[in-house]
Amino acid sequence: MLDAAMNPELRATNSSLWSDLAELLGGAGLTTLPQWLLGSEARMGEIASRRDAADPLAAEHQAIDALVSRRPPAQDMTEARFGAMTPKGQLVTIFRHCLAGQQADARSLMAWIPGERRSIEPYRGFLSWAAVACAAA
Repeated sequence: MLDAAMNPELRATNSSLWSDLAELLGGAGLTTLPQWLLGSEARMGEIASRRDAADPLAAEHQAIDALVSRRPPAQDMTEARFGAMTPKGQLVTIFRHCLAGQQADARSLMAWIPGERRSIEPYRGFLSWAAVACAAA
């Protein structure tokens, strides 16, 4: 999995970053590898926790930290706050809802992604994963 994360050509055809993360997070409390795969680390999460969630980069690292800490998703997301997040922050936020079995909330958040972004990465890959895994989670 680590080799495939560093070289996507090694990734199995039915695998994606999101399926790998779901597998890792469903296991024995791993935090460092999922953080690393998402471009974060514990220290970044600590720093972000002291910043305002209105800061898009802080919100991204707060979402990653919440994901790897297995905290349940917040229920107070607004469209304006979601729209101000970085693409990765948006996707990690939706991913948390998918993993928590909150498909309706995940679909509501996905509806806030502008149509023109859906066909470009990182959205395209995530939405492809979510169409199957989040619907069945």
